[in-house]
Amino acid sequence: MKNLLYSVLLTVLTLPAISQTPANFISNDCSGNSHDFFAELNSGKVIVLCWVMPCINCVAPSMTTYNVVQSYNTTQADRVRFYLVDDYGDTPCSSLMSWATTNHLTYAKIFSDAAISMTPYETTGMPLIAVVGGIAHKVFYIGKNTVDIPSLQAAIDSALVTTDIEERDANIPNMSVQNNPVHERTLLKCVLSKPSLADIRLLNAEGKQLGQIYRGQLHTGLNEIPMDLSNYPTGMYFIYYNDGLRKKSIKINVVH
Repeated sequence: MKNLLYSVLLTVLTLPAISQTPANFISNDCSGNSHDFFAELNSGKVIVLCWVMPCINCVAPSMTTYNVVQSYNTTQADRVRFYLVDDYGDTPCSSLMSWATTNHLTYAKIFSDAAISMTPYETTGMPLIAVVGGIAHKVFYIGKNTVDIPSLQAAIDSALVTTDIEERDANIPNMSVQNNPVHERTLLKCVLSKPSLADIRLLNAEGKQLGQIYRGQLHTGLNEIPMDLSNYPTGMYFIYYNDGLRKKSIKINVVH
């Protein structure tokens, strides 16, 4: 597992940068569901866009791309999404959906909307395939006419690792105490970007656990947790936060 994680992280660092900056769109798919492209990226989704005319030459690369995306379903549960998009948004949804059904693109999200522009990526070559992910809306892959499967998979893996790192870093709690040094009682202030089941403990200067400050659900935003340190002698202590994924500690001083 460690070797696999190292390999994926190495891929993230060594993949060539793609300078294209995608544009946002808010569009209904051909089933009538609304999609906000940047909002889905910000929520941790990796979007694989596949523009088609549709044409006979689009079939094989589109199917290959779709199958690669589907291969992530068992481990990533809808984190990687396949968008099948008409090139200029002038093909009726009924025709595009029929083409997708004929070519076994069963779970594709299908769009025929000129607002979903190819211009930020490329304008020539069919199909045009792009992998986008992360809160920076980074383009990890662009393919035209054909699909290089290892490169496509590496791009999706890199996008997933990037979103994992962003999510981990975004939810590291911002912790502080109302008064430091603490005399007897104070409030621990813990700000989270999303709810967490937290275990918060008091440690001495050597890192030995002395007691539990709080264990339970914390909500998004500011949480204020009362602390009574009147029974602890003057000295330096650490407040240690652990929610199973993220850990953090802050130093406090108790003075009586």
